Amino acid sequence: MIEFKGLRESIRWGSPREEILLVLKRLCEFSARQGITIRITSMNDHSHQQADPETGQRASLHYSDLALDCVIYKRDGTLHKAMMNKLVRHLRMHLLGAAYDIVYGTKGHHTHCHIEYDCHQRASKEPHV
Repeated sequence: MIEFKGLRESIRWGSPREEILLVLKRLCEFSARQGITIRITSMNDHSHQQADPETGQRASLHYSDLALDCVIYKRDGTLHKAMMNKLVRHLRMHLLGAAYDIVYGTKGHHTHCHIEYDCHQRASKEPHV
């Protein structure tokens, strides 16, 4: 099951994009096979990344409806790290194409998985694990 529940506020998704619909399909498949709930914690809502000081633009793809954050919790409410690692492997195998970035276990991404579709492949300052 997929659950939409923001951490700070309600989840907003301005314009459903095919690229993220595919991500949601893959999340649903994984959830059904594993018998677990995946919580979508963010899409196009709250503040994701500071604006670039030179351009004033935010680099986060959340604002373009091309990114989401998700998490899997154990029954006791703690992060299910083993299942999160399994989910990341599943997504990397089933979201074919170099345009998808799946970030988990790096600075700022220890408590959730960030998935984005970046057809321009921006340079990343963080290693993608």
